[in-house]
Amino acid sequence: MPASPSVGSRFIPSPRVGVAQSPRLRPPLSRTFSSANGPQTGSSMLLASSSSSTIGGRSSGAAMQQKSPRMSPRSAPPKAFVPSAYSKDATDSPRSPLQSARALDYEMPHLLTRAENKLDQREVVQLAKEVTAQLAVARRRKDTLSKQIAALRKRETAVARKAYDVKIKSQGDTVKTKEENEKFKLKSSDVKVLENTLTGLQRDSGNLSADIAQLRQDYKSVEEALKAETAAIAEAQQELHRKRATLAAAQRESIEMQARLRGSRVAAQVVAERFRDVERRNKAVRSCITGVTAPQVSTKTMGIKANGTLIGGSRSPRLLG
Repeated sequence: MPASPSVGSRFIPSPRVGVAQSPRLRPPLSRTFSSANGPQTGSSMLLASSSSSTIGGRSSGAAMQQKSPRMSPRSAPPKAFVPSAYSKDATDSPRSPLQSARALDYEMPHLLTRAENKLDQREVVQLAKEVTAQLAVARRRKDTLSKQIAALRKRETAVARKAYDVKIKSQGDTVKTKEENEKFKLKSSDVKVLENTLTGLQRDSGNLSADIAQLRQDYKSVEEALKAETAAIAEAQQELHRKRATLAAAQRESIEMQARLRGSRVAAQVVAERFRDVERRNKAVRSCITGVTAPQVSTKTMGIKANGTLIGGSRSPRLLG
């Protein structure tokens, strides 16, 4: 894109642009002249030369000679009386637009008049103003478009940066997604293993539930049997308590009986001892009596045995203890 001209600089458009864009630049005159390139109007010649000099600002003699139409031999004046303003051998400095217009007027007095020349100059000035206004509008539009393009480029850069960030983030998310998929596959296999384990546990739980139901029934039957046995044991304990009470009473009676037996034994021993003592005394008395009565009474007649009992005859006298 070419660089935009500054506000203070002069814009040099081509003469062809100004003539083509303006609808007002129409030849006001009907007079034409023939040339090698075809018929042209005098106003168009003046307009071309004036616009190139007024808008462009600088024009050389060679350029003016190239843009000026070639005149026919009939309409051209003698060369001795016409100054060669557009000749290739001209060495003077470039002329101003007014001098160029005067030269054309001097060269073609039968084609252009002063009023027509002034009219063409006014149209050229009006055209220059319009072109300047259009140029200002175009420049403002160009500045606006340049600003918009710069903003769009900045926005494009920001969008590209965001797109790059999003791309990097999407790549990272893709990697994370792959990792998560791998983890999900591992978790899925673990879940399948857990599901199989859970199925086995549910099966075992069903078996255990059946076993628990059977155990509950067995427990009920055992509990009933235990209750019956507990009742029997309670009755046996009561019977045992009764037996123990009876046994205790029998033991007390036995103790009392043993005490009585011991007392009776002691009494029997005492009686036996007294009986022996009495027998000793009786024996001693008998011996005394025997010794006293031996000469008068024989033992046969008396009928006394050795133990002191009488065999016959009268009883023995009562022995005192």
